[in-house]
Amino acid sequence: MAENKNRPGLFGLGKKNTAAQEPSPKENSRPYFVPWYDFSFEPDGVYVRFYYSTAIGSSLKSDLVRYDISRRGIEDAETSELHMQMLSGEMRCRVAPTQAEKPYDGGVYVSTTRDEMTASMQLLPPSPTGRSLTPEEVLASIREQFGITYGLDEAAVLKTAESGLFFEPVVIAHGKPAVAGTDAKLRYYFKTFLIENSNRAELPPYNEKEFFSITHAGDMLVEKLPHNDGVAGITVRGMSLPAVEGRDCRLPEGSGVTVSPDGKYLYAAMDGRPYLKGNRIVMSDVLTVEGNVDLSVGDIDFDGDVLIGGNIQSGMIVRATGNIEIAGSVEAAAIDAGRNLVLYQGMQGGDTGALRAGGDIFARYIIRASVEADGNLYGDYIVSSQISVMGTVRMMGSHAKIFGGMLRASSRVWVSAIGAVSGERTIIEIGSSPKLRKMLVELEEKRAQTKAQLEKIDNLVRVPVPRTETPERLEMRKKLIISRDMLVISIDEIARDIENLKAEIKKRSDGKLHVRGEVAADVKISIDGIAMVTRTRAFSVTYKCRDGMIVASSYEGDIEES
Repeated sequence: MAENKNRPGLFGLGKKNTAAQEPSPKENSRPYFVPWYDFSFEPDGVYVRFYYSTAIGSSLKSDLVRYDISRRGIEDAETSELHMQMLSGEMRCRVAPTQAEKPYDGGVYVSTTRDEMTASMQLLPPSPTGRSLTPEEVLASIREQFGITYGLDEAAVLKTAESGLFFEPVVIAHGKPAVAGTDAKLRYYFKTFLIENSNRAELPPYNEKEFFSITHAGDMLVEKLPHNDGVAGITVRGMSLPAVEGRDCRLPEGSGVTVSPDGKYLYAAMDGRPYLKGNRIVMSDVLTVEGNVDLSVGDIDFDGDVLIGGNIQSGMIVRATGNIEIAGSVEAAAIDAGRNLVLYQGMQGGDTGALRAGGDIFARYIIRASVEADGNLYGDYIVSSQISVMGTVRMMGSHAKIFGGMLRASSRVWVSAIGAVSGERTIIEIGSSPKLRKMLVELEEKRAQTKAQLEKIDNLVRVPVPRTETPERLEMRKKLIISRDMLVISIDEIARDIENLKAEIKKRSDGKLHVRGEVAADVKISIDGIAMVTRTRAFSVTYKCRDGMIVASSYEGDIEES
């Protein structure tokens, strides 16, 4: 029996099922076409034989076969197992008890995707004595029998019906998906982040005024862009699909601001610097010092922002509840900002200078200073300093290097090079919060001091009480015993706190150290409590913790920044 090489296979791509033979033109009195399946009426029942793949993903579905069984008038059909039989690859399945074949006309079968966004038709052949449906009858059946009413491509239906191409699926209708509404948004007319683009290569110069926004009374701060309700969709069967409505939002509350009568705009009610504090906008007062901060000016402690146009000399203290911005250089002074701290130059700390910020710190250089930030650190050059950052560290600029000292960060460090200072090892620690590690050190010191006090009291209490002891000394002894008991309780509480902190510190941070350029030898790297020391120089690497050890891979910093 000749094989028809043009018969379509799975999805009509030519792969045919060779497990069963297909009928030849001589076995059928109707015009020859390639069936996907056929029925045989045998003495022990009615069987369906498949010529087309029935595997998962095939266009031949059990629903089509069931529909055709009904169309052909086959009675008492048993098709409960048909779906699994087809998936398992059975090529011949009994579907009904013994009966005679009846004549039947041509038909059409329509299937839809699960979401009813697409409908496809398949023409079905008549029996040898039956007739094919006219194109108009096919179109009417699609509408009335299968309920396809929206997005119907009548031209595609009529063309397919006229072609007489049986079994091949043809897409004939598309629904309209619902379009979700957009949420209301807030548009800020002042800088809500100090560095909008963290990938920039340089820190901005002082004259750019990049970091902070200065507004005046009446300036617009926030505009609320309205939400919309979206557009409803419709399936090919005409079922409406409601759109997800966009959500409204409220203007942020705040102090030193006013709201427009229509509730769409927020304006500054005073001159100052606006900033976000949670979901509130706060207008901060600004203290401006045009020149240097020295003994002639004195220490500064200000509720608001501080702008210093000159240098800060050694020994001076500058505190502010808001941002601190320093145009000049800082010597061995103490700077404490409640929010962000910007040094357009840097600090030459002389081992006593200190920087502290409740937000981010920006400094071109930090030399022999201690630094703490609850946010991120951005810099260009760090030498022999003690750095503790709750967020990430990004070394930016022409140098972007770290030499000597210790740097602690919670998650990520980006740097161009890590060098070494003669007689001083560079240490990089990434992982649990540096603040937690500092708390752990303080608790351990406190426990050691408390134990020392307890030992002194124990030595006094162990001294035997003489018979001639005065009442005053007996009372003092009672107080010492009470103090000893309190110290024992305190030591137990400190021990519990230490264990809890250690457990928190052990939690993994997925920390990474990205070094674009060179890492010198003898650099100590610690990630999530696992440490290593570089033995030789390395270039363009990323250090990370995997399977209980630190591994070095090719540089991943650009990927993480993109």
